[in-house]
Amino acid sequence: AAMSSFSSSLNSSAAAVVGDFLLPITGRDPASPFVLRSAKAATVVFALHSFTPVMDGFVRPWHVGLLHNRHPAFAKALRDALERHDPGLVIGDNEPYRLGDDSDYTVPVHAEARGLPSVEIELRQDLIGDAAGEARWASILQAVLPDAISSATSAPRLSPNSTRSSPGSIGPMSTSTSSWKADCVV
Repeated sequence: AAMSSFSSSLNSSAAAVVGDFLLPITGRDPASPFVLRSAKAATVVFALHSFTPVMDGFVRPWHVGLLHNRHPAFAKALRDALERHDPGLVIGDNEPYRLGDDSDYTVPVHAEARGLPSVEIELRQDLIGDAAGEARWASILQAVLPDAISSATSAPRLSPNSTRSSPGSIGPMSTSTSSWKADCVV
């Protein structure tokens, strides 16, 4: 019975991931950010990942890494916004990884192929290893993403406290996973 409960929980979790992430990013859903693009909305793609603080004995100094491929404008705008928000952050430019066609799929296929500004955000795992760290970084990203999006798209600044009444607006954000994934995809 316990395994059956686990399987059904896993299946509903997988369905939620498909509904919340896969369909919008592949553009097969009417609420897709790529459909919003046709409404002249500010549309960007960002992927959120984490990295280990130490790899092969090397202590990685970065708090956050901003990865880009052919078009660094969104990464640069996000870097500038992060530095204004907290000048003490150590920000990697294509660190701890380099982003490329041979090492990534989301940015080359879903962003660059569509001409969309993009960045892959890498957070150091020890900084998001508990609820307080997750909340801190959710707050930081909530504070800096609207300005970075505006800078990268030359669109009016999007308010993190606005409602989703118009296409492309960033709705109210919170530190909860469900709100974050639904309201930060623009």
